[in-house]
Amino acid sequence: MNPHSLNIVVLLSQKPQAGRAHRYVRIVRFLAPGLIAVAQFLAAYQPVRAEPAPTVECPTLGATWTAGTADRRSDGTGYDVSTCVRGEMPLPKAEMVKPAERDPERWAAARCNDGTPFAIEVQLSPISLTQEREIHDWVIFLKGGGFCDDNAISCQGRPPSLRSTPPAGDRTIVDFPKSAGIFNRDSGRNSTFHEANFVHAYYCSSDMWSGATAERRETVADPAGWYFSGRLNVAAMIEALQERYGLDDGNPRPACCSWASRPEGWASR
Repeated sequence: MNPHSLNIVVLLSQKPQAGRAHRYVRIVRFLAPGLIAVAQFLAAYQPVRAEPAPTVECPTLGATWTAGTADRRSDGTGYDVSTCVRGEMPLPKAEMVKPAERDPERWAAARCNDGTPFAIEVQLSPISLTQEREIHDWVIFLKGGGFCDDNAISCQGRPPSLRSTPPAGDRTIVDFPKSAGIFNRDSGRNSTFHEANFVHAYYCSSDMWSGATAERRETVADPAGWYFSGRLNVAAMIEALQERYGLDDGNPRPACCSWASRPEGWASR
């Protein structure tokens, strides 16, 4: 997989510095420094796993699908879900996906600081359902929340939402937490991405999405130690989206825009 060819917009959100009256949301066109390691990891990542089935029942892939069968794509990266039947899922509903629960053998290392499973919410484009037209654009939001290392910043006092899994279980239908800005489904307010597939990734690794530890590390916050697995979480997310939800970089297109040419209103919504 070539991470530079994926037709994806990746968003990073971090709390603004003190004294700033506004927050920055950046479109990562050439991957911000914090994600370069992630891109390199994804390019070289070759997990060892059992040979997947050539054809599966679509509902086994996720709660988004209610019927149909899907064949393995020729490049081996996932299933062709264009033959799957989607259930009615009115906006702003989305599916909670916890890769470590969905496939423990493959994605067990995708976890939060406390060892609970890393989670994302997937909201496929409503256009694919209402107009029967496939959408290949993806907007992936990597939620922010700072970091800790017990040196510069103590891990003591990190809130549960930034170190543990959200309460909803895997395959649960939940409300997608974003509806403004680049996640706005109104074509008049978000002409570029209103039809895209949306993904919201929960941040619970306290490592700026760059940690790759599969073992607990000592921390003042917990005598048992914490996992810092943000990079492994991103890898599992990309694989799960490829495997089960139609993410496919076999026919990429150039990125639509840079920060300088952003659609009107991104900075204010």
